[in-house]
Amino acid sequence: AGLVRVGKLAAPTGSALLVASTLGIPLAASRLYLHGVSVDQEFRTQFLGRSATSLGLPDMAYADLPSFYPSGWFWLGGRFANLVGLEGWAAYKPWSILSMAIAAALVTVLWTRLLRTDLGAVVGVSSTAVMLAYGSPEPYGAVVALFIPPMLILAWHAVAPTAPHAGRGAALATTLFLGASASTYTLYTGLAAGTVVLMAVVSTVAAILRRRARGPEDSSTAPFPLWLPTARLAAIGVGSILLALVVWAPYLLAASRGAPADSGTAMHYLPDAGARLPLPMTAGGLTGWVCLAGLVWIVARAWTSRRAQALGLGVVAVYLWSLASMAVTVLGTTMLGFRLEPVLIVLLVVAGVFAIADLA
Repeated sequence: AGLVRVGKLAAPTGSALLVASTLGIPLAASRLYLHGVSVDQEFRTQFLGRSATSLGLPDMAYADLPSFYPSGWFWLGGRFANLVGLEGWAAYKPWSILSMAIAAALVTVLWTRLLRTDLGAVVGVSSTAVMLAYGSPEPYGAVVALFIPPMLILAWHAVAPTAPHAGRGAALATTLFLGASASTYTLYTGLAAGTVVLMAVVSTVAAILRRRARGPEDSSTAPFPLWLPTARLAAIGVGSILLALVVWAPYLLAASRGAPADSGTAMHYLPDAGARLPLPMTAGGLTGWVCLAGLVWIVARAWTSRRAQALGLGVVAVYLWSLASMAVTVLGTTMLGFRLEPVLIVLLVVAGVFAIADLA
């Protein structure tokens, strides 16, 4: 018991220190974050600068317009800058590292609660390492992406419970996550919400097929009534939208009056990666092999493991989103499917860790 308590304390501390050392030591000689103020880091630094000068939700560039980008991470960063006495641009690097370290510690705690302590610690550290490698230039996105794999497992328990009254806590956790992520990073929230919808559909269809196979006389032995996935989905949707309105209400009110621009948005961006499906399991190297092991494990355990089902539905959702992003280019826009590759990699790496644990 003592070793378990030590492990539960050491695991999140190790994940946080991994973030701090991986980013803090190489950047110690600079006051700027990764990539300086080039390309997208320019507007992110600008956004944090604006947030540090206002307690409201200002746009990054225009004084009298509400922000189109969700302000949650930047608003907290502005308060951090005020607390430590830094200008917004100077606070961007330490706030990025600090927020990712806190997220890494919290997600490791969550994993150790969902799994046994040793496996949860390995999954937490592994997902943190992958997100540092592939998502750290976008710190507010990395913070959200770290929580997607465990939250998908909880969401699957919420909409496909093992008993009629099970999964209520998982539904509440899913609601809180979607509300917080919608206040932080819209794209990843859209993917997570879409995956929950897909889960509810799959859960309902599976329940219908089970009842037909058993016959109507055996319906009393079903794990949950047919309406439960839809009811849980509706509750999660309404609750998360109400939470997200804390950040989104100013923009939506302005949009209803026709104030924000209706063109030139970030959705009109299609790099070369946006024209190809992400296939990290074919990339080779350590990450590629672990992703491949994760994919094999998801397929092999799809009928017997609820974790494999949840992660597998997340992977399916990423590819459906990517295909939809390619399809809507005929309408002159995209769904930024190429930005989902870090989420796909972390989903497959988590599954790969489960595969290695099963083999061991």
